Amino acid sequence: MPSDYAINVNKYLGYLKKYFPNSEGSILLNSITYDPEDENWENGDYVSLVPYTMGLNPDLVDSVGIQGFPWVSKASSKNRKLFDAQDFLSTSFIIESAKLLRTKDIWINTGTFSRKYTDSSIDEVRIGLDQRKTLLDDILVEVFKAEEDGYRIWVNLFAEDKSETTEATDWSYLESEGGKVIFKEFVQQLNDNEVELALFDIRKD
Repeated sequence: MPSDYAINVNKYLGYLKKYFPNSEGSILLNSITYDPEDENWENGDYVSLVPYTMGLNPDLVDSVGIQGFPWVSKASSKNRKLFDAQDFLSTSFIIESAKLLRTKDIWINTGTFSRKYTDSSIDEVRIGLDQRKTLLDDILVEVFKAEEDGYRIWVNLFAEDKSETTEATDWSYLESEGGKVIFKEFVQQLNDNEVELALFDIRKD
């Protein structure tokens, strides 16, 4: 239940602040939520996150985060996709919770992929460079929307090639010249608007 989330977070952050007074508490919420009875996570929806945050102690939470990613069905199934950042990464929902918790610090966990379902040749889906750039531009719209509302924003961008893992998704940008170009443009726009960026990637020697 959503109320259980607040109970557990309050307990954990309470102990954290007690023994490490100078530490900062943060939460990360998924942009999509599911009914408690939906044990297989099959019928998620993009709705207010307040039910999860209304019971939190604002004195324990220094920042709030939201994560959301584009999605597409397997190539072997009916074509369905979620490529609108207003849906998969609506910052209006996390702003709602930030106001409730009286914090001005928001972090965003997101990314775009070039390939998905790479563990199966019949299921694999490839996203063109233009489509990927559009996704990044849409993500920037959501980021700047929150910044314009007076929030300090930082972005954690998935950028690792995980095509050879069980995740079977390539989030990387630096493996192709075109990927480098759209990545550089994305970083430049964040930098121009003084939005901090962190990358979820592994070091390659």
